[in-house]
Amino acid sequence: MVLFAIRVYFLHKYTKVRKSDLSRSERLVIENNCLREGGALYSLLGMTFTAFSCYMLFYGQEQKYNQSLVLLIALMGFTKIISSVVGWVKSRNFKSPIILFLKSLNIADGLVAIVFTQYSLLSMERSSSATSATGLFGIGIGICLIFVGFFIIFKSLKYKQI
Repeated sequence: MVLFAIRVYFLHKYTKVRKSDLSRSERLVIENNCLREGGALYSLLGMTFTAFSCYMLFYGQEQKYNQSLVLLIALMGFTKIISSVVGWVKSRNFKSPIILFLKSLNIADGLVAIVFTQYSLLSMERSSSATSATGLFGIGIGICLIFVGFFIIFKSLKYKQI
């Protein structure tokens, strides 16, 4: 839900900037300010995911999934991560910080899907450590998202100084 809210918010901001009649340099300054805000929200997303993963690690309960559902979850997870990475690489040509940020949100979405894929695969195999292993993996992904958010903030501050 947090990811969806951030995505909608930045799509709205991007639409506003794109429709405005600004010069390229003015647009980049506004987009850079949005990028700083986006970095903070990206870190918030990582903190939220880390909190849910901690809950799963300590209080999670085993779920049972059938093979068809697990294969569908895995297909969706790997499709999300592959398409988001390809989209992110292609979006670098646009030279727009907001588009690059929106594409990085897709990567975060793909990473969350990979965590869920791991959980469903381990649950299908009836692994006794499915919740703890997935919780730890989710915590690792969440911490990475927090660091990426801080990196985005520092990169936007560096751009401001140039």
